[in-house]
Amino acid sequence: MLKREQINIYFKMQNQYYLLFRTINIGTENEPDLKFSGFADYFIISNNNSKEEKTYLDEGDLDNSIQYDKVEMTYHNDGSFLHKLPNYFDKNKIYHNPYGTGERWTPINYIKDFQPILNIGIRRMCIYRPKKRETETTKVKNYTCENDDLFERQGTYLVVVYAKNNQMPICRYTTKDVYSDVLCSLNEKLDLCIMIQRHHYPNPPEYYSPKFKHYIKPYPVNSFSFCNREESKIEIFSSFKDNIFDKTFSEYLLMMNGGTLEKFTEEKLLLIDQIDAFYSHFQKPLFIRKPAFIRFVLETLGNNIKEFNTFSDAEKHNILSTLLQELKSKMEQNNF
Repeated sequence: MLKREQINIYFKMQNQYYLLFRTINIGTENEPDLKFSGFADYFIISNNNSKEEKTYLDEGDLDNSIQYDKVEMTYHNDGSFLHKLPNYFDKNKIYHNPYGTGERWTPINYIKDFQPILNIGIRRMCIYRPKKRETETTKVKNYTCENDDLFERQGTYLVVVYAKNNQMPICRYTTKDVYSDVLCSLNEKLDLCIMIQRHHYPNPPEYYSPKFKHYIKPYPVNSFSFCNREESKIEIFSSFKDNIFDKTFSEYLLMMNGGTLEKFTEEKLLLIDQIDAFYSHFQKPLFIRKPAFIRFVLETLGNNIKEFNTFSDAEKHNILSTLLQELKSKMEQNNF
């Protein structure tokens, strides 16, 4: 990212766009400083010092909280993380380091593998309002997370934003449950990435309100916070080492689509399962590796994948055998 370059991160739902957050490089390309904003139009910072994240606000929380209309979160090149809470009445800013005054995590240019930055807990999609995407310029870029099978009004999600060394492979793909991709290049060594997954949150418990003299069931709230310095990196890697951080799967996807984002619909996954079964019948390696053949079959079938999945196993096997021979002939003629 160039100095002052901005990337707006949207998700698309029912043909409308919703701003998830925006990132601006307030440093330089060689020494980036990242500012995150645009999370919500109304923001509450609770004074609750508990290490456990609270998924709702009761009357006591509201009475002991500070309310803001805008909030910025920054990750600086020296490894410092800050909440910046603008007050537009007196033009001052309140700075808060969630890890303690003077505390640092990993300096940006010293990231050897990956560095968790922030997480967003989406418990109520109705909080989001449609937005018109900004006009792109040399300094303003838009990225849209698109998957009609994933984003829905009743969905609840966990979003993790992280930076990674570009020598560390990740899997760029999406399904009805997961979205994983590179948002942009920070510099020649680092990428900014996102992971979104469906996530179940417990319902807020009822509590007795002295003010209203009866029990109240609070609404769940969305949360925006820096990742836990002590635990998040281990938790994230252990949770996704067999998919997003799976090197073999990453190489597999690279052969399938050249490293771009791959959307795995249920129909595609059924087709791939059939190709797995087809390849298992051969004792010796075939002339074409499985990922490359999957890519060829997907391109050949095009919009007919759903129809293919309705056939019997024997019919599917015959179709795949025919396509394999067709591919072999093309390769022998140097036309593929």
